[in-house]
Amino acid sequence: MTAIIYEASRALASGHTSGISYSFDIGLQALDRSDKQLRTRHKSIGGQSETWLQNIEIYYDIVTEPLDLADVRINYMREFLASTADGSEFQLDFDGTAAVPVSALSYELDSDTHKESRQGVRYLQFSFRVRKL
Repeated sequence: MTAIIYEASRALASGHTSGISYSFDIGLQALDRSDKQLRTRHKSIGGQSETWLQNIEIYYDIVTEPLDLADVRINYMREFLASTADGSEFQLDFDGTAAVPVSALSYELDSDTHKESRQGVRYLQFSFRVRKL
């Protein structure tokens, strides 16, 4: 399981209040890590090249486990994605749970969109991309 910790502000789930921090656990079907090197390359007239590395950004492409349409976590996922769509920081704990955190780290959504995919007639799966802060 992975814990998601965020502050609710949009598309509020039933019983949730804007400005309050919430957390829930969800299983992941895929967690693919990639990085992007922010660098500048210069090449002199003589053919010598030089690279200046400014930063390495870490990204994760995430696909949740399929959730039954009756699972309340569908509403939590929609609330989480809507509340963090503006670039708000949130935490993911890939090693712990909401009740027993182990190593929660800060992230922001990188994708402009997320995807909800139907898996058969009774299941829904979410996919999105995050950038480690």
